[in-house]
Amino acid sequence: MSPRAFRSSHFVLFLIPVAFLAGCASAPPPLPMKIQRREADEEFLRANYSQAARLYQDLLKQAEPAEAAALWAQIGKCRLGTGEYMPAIAAFDEALELPAPEPLRMEIHYRRGLAYNACWRPQMAIADFRRVQQAPKDAREEAVKKEEFQFRLAVTLMRVGEWAEGRRLLEEVVKDHPTSEEAAQARDRLPLDHHRIQIARCGSDNVARGLAQAAIAKGLPAEVMNSGAAPSERLVVVGRFARFEDALRELERVRSMGYADAFLIP
Repeated sequence: MSPRAFRSSHFVLFLIPVAFLAGCASAPPPLPMKIQRREADEEFLRANYSQAARLYQDLLKQAEPAEAAALWAQIGKCRLGTGEYMPAIAAFDEALELPAPEPLRMEIHYRRGLAYNACWRPQMAIADFRRVQQAPKDAREEAVKKEEFQFRLAVTLMRVGEWAEGRRLLEEVVKDHPTSEEAAQARDRLPLDHHRIQIARCGSDNVARGLAQAAIAKGLPAEVMNSGAAPSERLVVVGRFARFEDALRELERVRSMGYADAFLIP
């Protein structure tokens, strides 16, 4: 080998480890899981749900089986937060396939029930809520506040036609937790014996009646109801529906007529 070739070969050999080390330096080692989890939880608490979901998914790649259910549950809650209800249900399904403490399992069932309700599938929501209702009291109340769960269960029961049990639960919420947000919402729903579509809430009777007349002019059977939550306020509602499915179909039509924020009650 000529001196020039010898020097060139040594130069190439020198470059290989340098390039290798440079490549390693460009990819920092992963953060410890505790730090990553803290970052994910902080993003979740800031309501940065998409970023939090990405961080939880990264954590899943290195999580032990005992930790995976909680991570899938968090991903599901993130999807709920962004309004992605079917991906939320899928994440909760994954969580329920894994071992988890009973309070966490009950929270997952509860959150999946919320997602089913948001997809207008109350029968599926009821199945999850019943699992929570039948759980030991300690596990149930660690998973979700009593008044919150009772209110959600009551509304869902009404949606599937079980008005008497739903109304009984609403009465319990008002009696046992009178100052809670759920009690205020329960008071609005207790007078109901049909499904209604709410298009407005007003602090003035005159304004409410004007909005109702405008809806009637569009061909909607609108009327004004007193608010059980706030006696000085009025609700403007459309229709009386014995079946939830009929109310849901009408809701789509009402929204298409300029009432984009309309929603079903109960």
